[in-house]
This record gives sequence, structure tokens and C-alpha cells, in this order.
Amino acid sequence: MTLSLVGLRTGSGPYPDADAPAVQQARLQIMAACKAANIFFMGSATTVENVEERIRQGEMVARANEATPDKARRLMKRSMSL
Repeated sequence: MTLSLVGLRTGSGPYPDADAPAVQQARLQIMAACKAANIFFMGSATTVENVEERIRQGEMVARANEATPDKARRLMKRSMSL
């Protein structure tokens, strides 16, 4: 999603800040469309700090550091099968 918003860069990196208002607005619009179509919304910028909020909004965690899915599993009372 941030690729389509590349003109909104706020830092020195190639992509806009995931917490920028325009990015958040786009994310919420896409999430609403996914919910209306019964399609899962898969997020890729979830962090330990925002994983609880994102899960409560209905987002699936796709990519994160090791601590983020650990916290998500605790929130959802799940364990990782080996």
C-alpha cells in the first residue's frame, strides 16, 4: 500500500511513514472494503506496540519481528504449533 503513496514520504527512506495520516486513512478504507467483501486484511507493518490494536481492528499479521507474533498469540490465547 505504501508503494502507491510514495509521494507522501516523510523521512529519508523510500516509503512514507506507516503512521502518517494519509497512510492510516488509506489503510482504514481498504480494511472497510475487505470487511464488506468478507476478505481478510493482511497487514505487514505491525509492531509490538500496535499489534493489539491491529488485531482488534480485524487485521491479520503477515510480517513482523519475533516479539510481535509472540504477543499476538498471547492476546488470542493461541500457541505456535511446531
